[in-house]
Amino acid sequence: MRESWLRIDSEGFFGQSIRSPNGRFAVAWQARQARMNDRESMTPGKFLVMKEGKVRLRGSLPDPDRADIADNGTFVIVSSRGIRSSTFRAITYRGGVVLNRDINAWVFSIAISPDGHYAVCQAANNYDDDDDGGMLMFFDLDAKRLLWKKHPETGWANRYEFDTHQQLLRTYHGHADRDGCFRYSFAGECLDIEAYSQQRAQIRADHLKSGARAYELYVTAIGELGKESASRSTAIIHSGLKWLALASQRPGSKWTQARVQRLMGELFEQLGDRAGAISAYKKALLLDPKVGVKKRLAAIDQ
Repeated sequence: MRESWLRIDSEGFFGQSIRSPNGRFAVAWQARQARMNDRESMTPGKFLVMKEGKVRLRGSLPDPDRADIADNGTFVIVSSRGIRSSTFRAITYRGGVVLNRDINAWVFSIAISPDGHYAVCQAANNYDDDDDGGMLMFFDLDAKRLLWKKHPETGWANRYEFDTHQQLLRTYHGHADRDGCFRYSFAGECLDIEAYSQQRAQIRADHLKSGARAYELYVTAIGELGKESASRSTAIIHSGLKWLALASQRPGSKWTQARVQRLMGELFEQLGDRAGAISAYKKALLLDPKVGVKKRLAAIDQ
């Protein structure tokens, strides 16, 4: 395992860390913390970069959330600004800024190629800004630019592998043996659509048999719905509603169930089912008044 927790008392540091594949470098990050006896005042988060066990770079960020580091010491790190925005940075171990990009979404996962030439990040959904929300972003760090971004056909991955010889990005989802590994070209083309379709069919069957909790089914529905709402077919919408209906009957937090109902309302609206949308939005508000559907409900419930 490359990931671990790290404590350095001389630096006043305790946080998560990850080593480079060759083991020479490591980057560690610590989230922001409340000051002693002053809970409303927060100290910034910070990060350390080590080369062969010695600290070579120190820095602070508003709230560092995750990072990865290459064999040459170049690393990528994300700092969150709440749940709707983040900053993605690529930095050398000497402190040179390679890339700095604001993203209008919370970042779900990131990775850098072992040679430090490429990087990737997956943004979570942002219902207020679809330009970044749900996008897989692929960066050329040598050129210091974004090569492409897209809603990944195979859903959000939690781990990545770069094959620079074959110009392939492999995305790993959950448990690789169960949830699959899918390939994208460095130009952004998904090469495993058929394998993904077969895998999704198996996951659907497994979920129905295993009695998944509400949140698992909610995430499954989001993956089923996939791309932007305007491109969803009626069949995909009905499939998503099937998962959400099942989720609404399974154990889950009020937060989860409120978002299940919100998404159901949005899908009912797409189908032109005004009564279904109103009912779902009202249920969402009862579960969580801050779920974000008051204006939408007011617009259709007249």
